[in-house]
Amino acid sequence: MTYLTRDPIVVSTLIAEVAAPQCGGTCVFLGTVRDAPRDGGVTGIEYSAYEAMAVAELDRLLAEARKRWPETRLAVRHRLGLVPTEEASIGIAAAAPHRTAAFEACRYVIEEVKKRLPIWKKELRADGPAGRRGAGRDAVIRDRFARPLGSLRVSVTDRCNLRCRYCMPEAEYVWLPKSSLLTFEEIARLTGVFAGLGVTKVRLTGGEPLLRHELPALVSMLRAAPRLADLALTTNGVLLERFAAALKAAGLGRVTVSLDTLHPERMQEFARSGRHADVLAGIAAARGAGFERVKLNTVVVRGFNDDEIADLVAFGERHGAEVRFIEYMDVGGATRWSRDQVVSRAEILERLGVRFGPITPVPDRDHPAAPAERFRLASGTTFGIIASVTAPFCASCDRSRLTADGTWFLCLYAAKGIDLREPLRAGASDADLEALIRETWQGRADRGAEERLGVRERGVLYPIEALRADPRREMHTRGG
Repeated sequence: MTYLTRDPIVVSTLIAEVAAPQCGGTCVFLGTVRDAPRDGGVTGIEYSAYEAMAVAELDRLLAEARKRWPETRLAVRHRLGLVPTEEASIGIAAAAPHRTAAFEACRYVIEEVKKRLPIWKKELRADGPAGRRGAGRDAVIRDRFARPLGSLRVSVTDRCNLRCRYCMPEAEYVWLPKSSLLTFEEIARLTGVFAGLGVTKVRLTGGEPLLRHELPALVSMLRAAPRLADLALTTNGVLLERFAAALKAAGLGRVTVSLDTLHPERMQEFARSGRHADVLAGIAAARGAGFERVKLNTVVVRGFNDDEIADLVAFGERHGAEVRFIEYMDVGGATRWSRDQVVSRAEILERLGVRFGPITPVPDRDHPAAPAERFRLASGTTFGIIASVTAPFCASCDRSRLTADGTWFLCLYAAKGIDLREPLRAGASDADLEALIRETWQGRADRGAEERLGVRERGVLYPIEALRADPRREMHTRGG
């Protein structure tokens, strides 16, 4: 079936593709390039895609839709190239015996296309080049695929007190020299420069960030950045009970805790730690300290914890936390990764459906770049899935990562990073740093997860020798 086209979308052709005697209800959706003010407004959008990936993703998407609505016929067209205002960039048609089914299937495809399709767009404006929001100092900075610089993950240490199999499975590691680590003042200064360029979300990571001494002091310094709207922390929870109240008092907004199993003996086997009770106590302490939006991250690995998926959702429901399942990723450090251990989003949803019944997607229109797709059970409980392996979201990724030694990575899979510590310590002004960051981001074309999706014989990203040669390739150094 043809999905991608450079010709105008013809509604009658879509309807003809789905028409059938048994289908009495038809729904058609057209997404048009919206008109804009004449002075400096959008005059058109140029769409580009990695076509083989886009077609493969549409095949998967429509197969999922047909499984949900087996009597529904579906057709999709997405235009590539320049689409002027008032013309359709996408058309979706659905036909079913009942109009309700056609409407629901069509709506599902619309929302999934927005989140999953590896198609990029560049705005053409009357006042300047594609993908720009104006020429002023406060203009949104966009990369080569029109993705904004919006979110920064800051690793404060490469050390960790667990040895989880998906991140740090080896017995020995090469650590960053202590003298190379950024001071709190340096982290705060760089974060302020990023905030001035459009970053509104910062997440503190590690390693295990709570191993960094006096972390609440850094939180207080970062909270002073006037443009920073969201300051969050990801932790394994082992030390959280001790620090939750101080972090909240310092101004931390949100906490995410890694919880891969509900069974202490499994944590001992998988993470080489017997501190499962401390993690649970940390989750309770976060709620007790007043963090209302506690999230629980679970990396799902076949043969380890895939039988706990439903139980983890129920645990989150009881403890006022939202679980986010993460597909096991082949990032640097995952030296035991193999494709057969990945439990896909589709399989996670299928298993939860057996336990809990109907599951409804929850579109997050306020946060289109969020990595997790959210879903709701009939009870009202919500959960998320980050399908980085089987359904990458590179098309909307606005994230970059700053390591504890000041190396800036534009993608989790990037082979090289940009050294910001050297110019910082050499006396560069904020304007100098801003120019370096701006120029680098505008040249960004990373799409690491999508490129990995296209690898036929997909295996470990880096062998152990390559990781020891450059510890910045490690997941625990870059921050999750």
